[in-house]
Amino acid sequence: MREGLAFNRLRNNVIFVRRLLSAVCLFFLVIGSTDKKQTDYEIELGKIQNDLLEVKNSLAHVPIEKALRMVYLLYLRASSTLG
Repeated sequence: MREGLAFNRLRNNVIFVRRLLSAVCLFFLVIGSTDKKQTDYEIELGKIQNDLLEVKNSLAHVPIEKALRMVYLLYLRASSTLG
């Protein structure tokens, strides 16, 4: 009887330690992901993406200039991401 009780306590302790370790790992994973700074490359790609969205939204107003700018920005983004 005592052996069964000791085994149950040990099993409960193991489960508790596993859950505690999982919680600690999750905590550090979340903390680590929020502290990540963007690289210059990621910032530049974000700017290009914002410019693309701006051009797409106003494409009907001045078709030639906007279309050429959009082609240029698409090329710029593609050449930045393929290397």
